[in-house]
Amino acid sequence: MELFDSHCHLDDKKFDEDRYELIQNIFSSGVTSFITAGYSLYSSKKALELAKRYPQIYTTCGISPNDINEKVENIR
Repeated sequence: MELFDSHCHLDDKKFDEDRYELIQNIFSSGVTSFITAGYSLYSSKKALELAKRYPQIYTTCGISPNDINEKVENIR
């Protein structure tokens, strides 16, 4: 049986220090693929980068109502 995580936020800034180690741990635990869901301009861009880097990571991109006022300057 393959495990697919349908919703996580590995694109979040709080994972910036250990994101790639965490991804390897996820795969080692038996999860074969997952969706990392972007919720702001910054996190959606980061989620897309992860999906391009790993073929077993998918992404959804969006802006949460909590982050709708985020300025474009914050993602650069």
